[in-house]
Amino acid sequence: MSISPPDRTVDQPVHLPVDRRSLASARRREGVLALSRAFDLLGPPGAGLIVAVLGQGPSDSAQLRNRLRGISDVELAIRLHDLIAAGLVKRIPATDASHGGRYALDEAGKALVIPLAGLLVWAEDHL
Repeated sequence: MSISPPDRTVDQPVHLPVDRRSLASARRREGVLALSRAFDLLGPPGAGLIVAVLGQGPSDSAQLRNRLRGISDVELAIRLHDLIAAGLVKRIPATDASHGGRYALDEAGKALVIPLAGLLVWAEDHL
């Protein structure tokens, strides 16, 4: 039994048939999943508002509590933990012993400020 050489060389790309509808459907599914993850992260009470407040500049937890009326200390701590874990918020350590540190937006959080502003305009117009 003899083995014949392949019709192509190793450097030549392999072309597979592409079903454009399946590709578009997969991209839509990925988009829906990404949007679902965003709503999961920003949906809990106060989460989106924390990002909006920090979009105006770094704040400590007391300043955030004052700006976000109605959110408990526990809820604020949980939301900050979740936003830090997601890479939207970062904690800036205190420079002195009397201060507990500040929170600021990380790069991904800064990128979210403009879409949140658009959502604010929509909410003012439609809700």
